[in-house]
Amino acid sequence: MRTVLSLLGITIAAEKRDPSVGTPITLLSRCRNAFYLSGYTPSTTVALKLRFPQGMPVLMGHEAEIDGGCTVYRMPRAWHRECRLFVEQEADTVLSCNEIAPVEVGAHRKVQLTGLQDATVRFFPETDYEDRTRVMLNSGYPHLVGERLDCELRSGPAGPYFEARTVTGRLVFAW
Repeated sequence: MRTVLSLLGITIAAEKRDPSVGTPITLLSRCRNAFYLSGYTPSTTVALKLRFPQGMPVLMGHEAEIDGGCTVYRMPRAWHRECRLFVEQEADTVLSCNEIAPVEVGAHRKVQLTGLQDATVRFFPETDYEDRTRVMLNSGYPHLVGERLDCELRSGPAGPYFEARTVTGRLVFAW
């Protein structure tokens, strides 16, 4: 199955020191324009490498190392994570995606993405929030003020998404 997925531009690979260690099971589902990844990892020492046609997925609430165009995670035994952000960049940095408090009138959710170096970022907004999504570059706490970043709303086979190019620093998405 992984070979067939690779033909579609999807990489789901496991790096393990000992071949006798079980391979993680990873599943993907979609809801409200988000990607949801779920899995079971027999050993938490196994590294999970991910890449999609949209870029390297950055899972909500996790840090990921970049290695060879893939994000690398060490997941807990059983897990379920939301993914709305995909990154393409050359620099091998650590990307971090966290939900932060939406401390402003009209904000439903806020997400912060850090670790970007000359990156292309694709953000899949929640269904029915495409026209109410704001993106700020390098804003500080409480993330009410910052350099507003104009992103292009595009549509692809996976649904509508915002795209920002040559981004360095951190982004905050509010909707």
